[in-house]
Amino acid sequence: LVLAGIKSLCVLDQRDASARDIGSHFLISEDDFGQSAAVAACRRLQELNSNVEITPDTSNITEAGEEFFARFDIVCLTRCSRRTMERVNSICRQRKIKFYAGDVFGFHGFFFVDLTDEHTFVIERKEPKGEKKNAKISLDDDADCEETAAKRPKMDEEPETKMVEQKASFVNLTSALNVEWVKTAEARCIKKTSSIFFATLVVLEFREKEGRLPESPADLEQLQAARNVVKERTGQCVPDDTLRQCVSELSPVCAVVGGVLSQEIIKAVSGKGAPLNNSFFYHGVESTGMVEKFGHSG
Repeated sequence: LVLAGIKSLCVLDQRDASARDIGSHFLISEDDFGQSAAVAACRRLQELNSNVEITPDTSNITEAGEEFFARFDIVCLTRCSRRTMERVNSICRQRKIKFYAGDVFGFHGFFFVDLTDEHTFVIERKEPKGEKKNAKISLDDDADCEETAAKRPKMDEEPETKMVEQKASFVNLTSALNVEWVKTAEARCIKKTSSIFFATLVVLEFREKEGRLPESPADLEQLQAARNVVKERTGQCVPDDTLRQCVSELSPVCAVVGGVLSQEIIKAVSGKGAPLNNSFFYHGVESTGMVEKFGHSG
């Protein structure tokens, strides 16, 4: 985002940098341990592009009110509980602020997009300027090659690229996560739904109870308890092998998920290109990504 040349960026993180940060991103070094993670990250981000106004904020997002978010065009949350993500998403929708939320857990990751009820964007569409000339081509074996080539249909001109305006509507995070899998149309598509979606629900449930992401194999029992809660709501059971893959944060997975997320934010800022609507899930073991659309009727 900074290299793309956005106007300004505010990095909010109330934590101090620690050894755990080394494995999840490249903006923290050992020299920063014990110092503000936001300040350390902003210092290195500023080195990438001096033209972008970069501001650190060490306050707690759970204490931020509506006026705090009102000054932004886009809000992107990571490392937040489901309750916090839903609260901030609600504030953003009321003020027509574009909202993103995501996280990485072990080999997997996800992010959610809400560009409000109506997002306008443009896409490129190529249309021919002229029509094909009518001509008959001889298929005789003895036909002269040059004569045949001269009779081939031709385009008067090269295709013309036009910018076409389109609109897309989004739902809030609560609607996307609270799909009634047993009663709604989504139930028919449950076998096609990414398994990482249900793993995400388990991790979010774990975070609500424990106040953190899974950090080690010792968290498997708590993950299994969270899985049972999700199974009651969705009827889907996340295998133990998948739960074991949802531990800690891995920098390669952060790079992939963060790269796709940044690309989507740039598209939203520029208004160019169809946005992802509305969820992205990355399966690090299979090295695959899947886009899902939850919470939409019809």
